[in-house]
Amino acid sequence: KTLVKKWQLEVGMGHSSPVVLDDRIYQFSRQDDKEVLRCIDLDGEVIWQQSNDAPYEMHNAARGHGKGPKATPWVDSRRIYTLGIDGIFQCRNTEDGKLLWKAGSALPPGSPLYGAATSPLVIDDLCVIHLGKHDHGALVAFDASGKPDWTWREDGPAYSSPAVMEFAGQTQIVTQSQQLCLGFSLAGKLLWKLPYKTGYDQNSVTPLQYEDMAIVSGFRKGVTALRPQRKDGQWQAEEVWHVSDVSMYMSSPVVVGERLYGFSQVNKGQLFCLNANTGETIWLGPPRQ
Repeated sequence: KTLVKKWQLEVGMGHSSPVVLDDRIYQFSRQDDKEVLRCIDLDGEVIWQQSNDAPYEMHNAARGHGKGPKATPWVDSRRIYTLGIDGIFQCRNTEDGKLLWKAGSALPPGSPLYGAATSPLVIDDLCVIHLGKHDHGALVAFDASGKPDWTWREDGPAYSSPAVMEFAGQTQIVTQSQQLCLGFSLAGKLLWKLPYKTGYDQNSVTPLQYEDMAIVSGFRKGVTALRPQRKDGQWQAEEVWHVSDVSMYMSSPVVVGERLYGFSQVNKGQLFCLNANTGETIWLGPPRQ
């Protein structure tokens, strides 16, 4: 079957993914020195467009990535949350894009070395996002008015995004920071943490739940399945399995049934499939992809 192009719209540059909600597309990108948020109908017509100045100078090591925003917005029926590459976090009205609030000056300003990339997570009317720069950040849960409900300040932000998981009846926010893998209660209590440091501090892979495990990966770190569990009243996360022949870098995996599919940095880029229960390799795609 042949795909037929219905329409095309020039929007500039960026790594942020478009989000579709009902009959609208929300798209976040850079044009010149502005970051632009658009609401587009399914025929390609712009319903509204809002922008803000976003001058930014890339780190030399990431110059080839471009200055476009990297974080995908969170959109619901009332609000849209965006994180610019410079670390500016904003909440806008979904209906017309008007600014409702942005993160206050009391929180760590700036962005990590290679540009802010973590996407926001909304759960129970709280929006969770890791703000700040290298070695100095805060994981923050904002209420609907933009007031911080809780913060955690022990480490700088990574480039992966927080995810909601449930272990032993406890709903948790699982995320990576600059040098750690972490699990929090919805009230902001740190339940468990493990060292997780990659070369050049570039944790970029969003954790994924499978059964009672959290699957994590990172630059030259292989793939690891962790089991968070409560022992003697304390939470801890223990390794269930680890493989080193595949390792994810900037691409997060998916699970279908009992199979884990991902894109490995090994061999110049290689698709793979693992048994999610054991980590056993089911197949590897050709190298240099």
